[in-house]
Amino acid sequence: MIGFDTKYMILALSEAKKALTQNEIPIAAVIVDENGELLSSAYNQVETLKDTSAHAEMLAIKKASALHGSKFLYKCDIYITLEPCIMCLAAICLARIGRIFYAASNDKYGAFTSNIKLFSYPQSYHQPLVYSNIMEKESLELLQSFFKDL
Repeated sequence: MIGFDTKYMILALSEAKKALTQNEIPIAAVIVDENGELLSSAYNQVETLKDTSAHAEMLAIKKASALHGSKFLYKCDIYITLEPCIMCLAAICLARIGRIFYAASNDKYGAFTSNIKLFSYPQSYHQPLVYSNIMEKESLELLQSFFKDL
């Protein structure tokens, strides 16, 4: 796959491990620009911030936009440890992120192939390239360990 580098998913998984230490669901996101420069990384902070919108993708987009100096993140890539929900996918599209790489499918809330299938609607004007199942096993192990401990 041209332009894909596992080091960014490894970084996202490292961020997801930080979420575990905060008793958060271990999901994380990393955004890099077209040159592979890291713009942001974040993990879920829903419980910590008492904010249902504090998903990793949302936090990473806010940080990347601030650093990038634009609400649009054209030619940027996002690496996510779990298939995004509809809220996060909408934010990714509104930010115009070009490519999405994710590890594990999200059968309950996934918005690509698992559940809602947002891009199947003709109104979906922004259609980023999507790559899935990247380091899926490692992501699933983190998630299963979190829910097993509950």
